[in-house]
Amino acid sequence: QAITSFQFLDPRCVTGGRKMNVRIRKPLGIALEYLLSAWGKREGINIGGLVAGGNALKSGNIRVGMRLLSVNGAPTEGATLEEVSRFLKNSQGETVDLSVFEP
Repeated sequence: QAITSFQFLDPRCVTGGRKMNVRIRKPLGIALEYLLSAWGKREGINIGGLVAGGNALKSGNIRVGMRLLSVNGAPTEGATLEEVSRFLKNSQGETVDLSVFEP
């Protein structure tokens, strides 16, 4: 059976990467972007940038290119950038729990 782009990018199918759970104080200081397949299909959401001096960068645990798997336990699979951004912005408390995958 051929490996599709989705299977290749799915953290459960990539070897050598690592999944991490990170708690970061708000404001996070991250920019999000879609992870796109070679055919332009949305495959997930990535960390697209870090704000200089932001809490994500200060934590040392978040890097550009990491795949965002969940926010406060809620999976990001199938969500739009707008939905995830709104969820991050409106989340209660001083911290946010992120589950990320680094290939």
